[in-house]
Amino acid sequence: MQLFDTYNLRARVAPMYVVLIPVIVAIAAWAPEALSLKLGSAAAIASVGLSMLIAQFGRNFGKRKEDALWTSWGGAPTTQLLRHRNAKFNPILRSRYHSRLRVLCPDLRIPTPEDEERDPVAADHSYGAATRYLISATRDAKKFPLIFKENVNYGFLRNLWGLKPFGLGAATLAGSACVVRLWLAYRDTQSVPVESVAGILISLVLLLVWLWWVKPSTVRVAAEAYAERLLEACEQV
Repeated sequence: MQLFDTYNLRARVAPMYVVLIPVIVAIAAWAPEALSLKLGSAAAIASVGLSMLIAQFGRNFGKRKEDALWTSWGGAPTTQLLRHRNAKFNPILRSRYHSRLRVLCPDLRIPTPEDEERDPVAADHSYGAATRYLISATRDAKKFPLIFKENVNYGFLRNLWGLKPFGLGAATLAGSACVVRLWLAYRDTQSVPVESVAGILISLVLLLVWLWWVKPSTVRVAAEAYAERLLEACEQV
């Protein structure tokens, strides 16, 4: 895991392991001894490769749904904040950000209210280009810790949203497997395996999390927080 930076671990690998948690507890319910096997260096090498694959899966499914999310919100969060017609954002801050972006990006025309009204699509392209500049200029996590923190949080939630179908399926199947294991054990031995009970509870909690917490509105809160921190950097770059 030392091969991964903080962003990859928290935003890409962690969502995939959230998906895999019920699978692990189901394995523990059916074969507790499997989790205590000493697999040696071969397992260590395999785990590195698996984590790299997991990181890529976590990113891909989140990115695939990002454009659809932004479209449903009315555009990328930073673009929305930079629009003159956005009445929800502080116009004084927006004016300051526009002025600063004109200095930082002299070859980029930051739209006036008239420009935006005449051609909103072109205006959004300009806002998007300015955002790209800010992202490139604020990659240093030590200099811009708040931006990095919000970016990680947004990446984690976005990728969770992208993986939601897999998370729901894994929690449902794992919970069902634990129920079956519990029933078989009770039928045969009149005992209740602790692993099966724990697996059922964990799967149920994760199922509720996937259903009621992992949703576009949750991702949007994180996305808007990241967008605000990113635009604040206009005056720090």
